[in-house]
Amino acid sequence: HFPWLARVSPALCLSSEVEDAGERRAEVWRLRRGENGAMLRLRLLQSGQMQHYEGEKGVERVVRVEFPNGEVQHYEGERGVERLVRMELADDGGVEHYEGESGAERLSRAEFANGEEVQYYEGEGGAERMVRAEYADGSVQHYEGERGADRI
Repeated sequence: HFPWLARVSPALCLSSEVEDAGERRAEVWRLRRGENGAMLRLRLLQSGQMQHYEGEKGVERVVRVEFPNGEVQHYEGERGVERLVRMELADDGGVEHYEGESGAERLSRAEFANGEEVQYYEGEGGAERMVRAEYADGSVQHYEGERGADRI
């Protein structure tokens, strides 16, 4: 238990516990109201992946997943149909934005961390193609053609 949380709200207690074994061994943080509590965070101990949840017990939904390499994925939607909406890339600090239903998300926009370029995409998930690039100097390039064979 965390005494500071009890002082702020005596009805709420935050607890953590380790569950499962092997690859599924995980540290689970719960916000408890009485006996049971909603899961707030799940850290997979072997991989280092951290999953953050919101919602009442039984309807918790994933809102953010942090990977050991620094990549962060953000999700929206109800439990079981969460969909990826944004990914913060670890390697270059850029941000990718996604649209579509759960399981059929597609890349719609990629922003470079240095602010020099924003790329726009169309097409089905996994087959997206860049259709436009906007640059910090105000110039815009439009692309036509199929993925891999596109041209300005």
